[in-house]
Amino acid sequence: NILFLGLIPYDDVKLLMYYCNSVINPSYFEGWSSSVEEAKSMGKSMILSNIGVHIEQAKEIADFFDYNDPIRLSELMVKHLNLDKKHDMNLADNLSTRTKQFGAEYQKIILDLTK
Repeated sequence: NILFLGLIPYDDVKLLMYYCNSVINPSYFEGWSSSVEEAKSMGKSMILSNIGVHIEQAKEIADFFDYNDPIRLSELMVKHLNLDKKHDMNLADNLSTRTKQFGAEYQKIILDLTK
């Protein structure tokens, strides 16, 4: 059973991400995650499930947990609560650059697949 509560305006999502300590994505499966890309653009620390796509997106910059291991997730959450927020980058400068890089990389993947 699902109850659809509506949508959060994107500007509000950006503010929530900007002011949080870390972004958590506990997905069991997912395509290339825009939440991971946005967190990277904002210089946010991340706690991600250890699915392949998350590892591919953020291998060097995130903490990973098995999505069936709530104890490890809780340990990482405590760790991230104590992080210094100096890891935040300038959102406006980095987001534009990363968005263009992402678009170019995605286009290259699609063009390579169609060869």
